[in-house]
Amino acid sequence: MAEQPTIIALQAGNYIDAVAGFVSERGGVSFVELRDLLSGMSTEFFQVIAEALRTHRIETKPTQVLVYLIDGEALNMPLAKSLRQYKEPHWLPVAFNKYTPVGRRRSNKP
Repeated sequence: MAEQPTIIALQAGNYIDAVAGFVSERGGVSFVELRDLLSGMSTEFFQVIAEALRTHRIETKPTQVLVYLIDGEALNMPLAKSLRQYKEPHWLPVAFNKYTPVGRRRSNKP
């Protein structure tokens, strides 16, 4: 369940704030979870996600298919293994996280 600030933002119609808050609260949020948060919306759902990404409220990171399986849904299509043009559509599972400016990101280097 969403925390109180996210619920208040949803009730007020501040969907971008609601999405950003929900992602900040939970981290590693799948499309399935966001769809459930914004249930009843279709076209607006994608507009809200696109705007939250464009304004750097949230960001995407590749994730495992298992995240989507746990959430109860996964696409029935080949997985993208690299960033390239495929002959047929492929799927790259992503999770949404709070946006982190480049200078503040943790490095995986020793």
